[in-house]
Amino acid sequence: MLLSAIPSDPGTLLLALFALFGLPLIIFSLVLFYAGYVRYDADQSLEALETDPVETENAPERGTQSAEALETDATVDDTAPDSDTES
Repeated sequence: MLLSAIPSDPGTLLLALFALFGLPLIIFSLVLFYAGYVRYDADQSLEALETDPVETENAPERGTQSAEALETDATVDDTAPDSDTES
């Protein structure tokens, strides 16, 4: 019974083997190639960001800027006259 499932035509046999082993191998290799490219590109981008002194010198510190902005906003709101109390 198992022998009857194997095609007797050589072309059909080769096509069945290709569909069973060849196509998954091609798809798997394409996925790995793309994943390797994405990783390589990410490594290049990170390296460029780490070695670029111009962007890091001109960039303000994250925590300091937001704290100063909050403090400035608080003082502006405290000194602004309320329009409801003047009428």
